[in-house]
This record gives sequence, structure tokens and C-alpha cells, in this order.
Amino acid sequence: VLLCEDVYSMDATGLNALESLHERLQRRNQHLILCKVSRQPLEVITQSGFLEELGQDNLTTSVDGALQRARGLLYTPAA
Repeated sequence: VLLCEDVYSMDATGLNALESLHERLQRRNQHLILCKVSRQPLEVITQSGFLEELGQDNLTTSVDGALQRARGLLYTPAA
């Protein structure tokens, strides 16, 4: 779970870092969940297509929602 509430802007470098983290986690059968993403970073994430790759379910508006998603992933068998 990556809490993003203090990230107010994101450029290509920030997006690249998120994409790289997501790829590394996927290789380890782990998940990236973004929580409390501000408007501008969300626009960058959406317009780049990264949100589609990440999955809408892995974007939450609250810490409780992110933890609930993480718990659900822990107890769901991998496909």
C-alpha cells in the first residue's frame, strides 16, 4: 500500500518510478495499491494508461479501503 496523500504533482519521472515498482512487485507475485491519490497525479496515472495496467481495484480513496483490498488479495488464491 502506497499512501499518496502528500503527492500533489507527478511528472514522467514519478510515473516511471511507479511503473517500475509495479513491475518489480508483479514479478514477485505482489501487488501495488495506491491510496489517496490527488487530482493531478491521478490524471497522469489515468492518461498514461497506467491505471488500466494497475487495475481500478488497486486505487483507493482511504487507508481503510486500501487495507481491505490488501487483505482480500492475501486470502485470494493466485490465478
